[in-house]
Amino acid sequence: QASPQKLRPTRLVEMERKLMLLSRKEKLSVVCLAQIQEVAKSCGLPTSDQEVLKVLKFFHQKGTLLYFDQVPTLCNVVILCPQWLAKLLTYVLTNLICQPAGPPLAQYAEERNKKGLLRQELLDCCVKQFL
Repeated sequence: QASPQKLRPTRLVEMERKLMLLSRKEKLSVVCLAQIQEVAKSCGLPTSDQEVLKVLKFFHQKGTLLYFDQVPTLCNVVILCPQWLAKLLTYVLTNLICQPAGPPLAQYAEERNKKGLLRQELLDCCVKQFL
């Protein structure tokens, strides 16, 4: 079974360029799998789940994007800008400004600051502030 880069190198370069444009010009950091399939189709690449998965794994290994097909909650999500995720995680884990008012979020912020525990509710609040 041939790797994606050996099958259609010019089309892969075109797809990579279009994904970078989505990230930079349209300021999209995260897209769904269906959007990736649309981009693949516009580049003349196969759009079956198996073929798109190969392409995403190739781009993930190359460092162009992040795709975690083995994580059920993330298998429909493609992160176009790995640096965006690094900045977001840095913000969430180190930014003490994310101090939501009122219980229970204030208590969760205290847990994060003192015990290193990060609850989903607090993560959601911090992500909204970051975006």
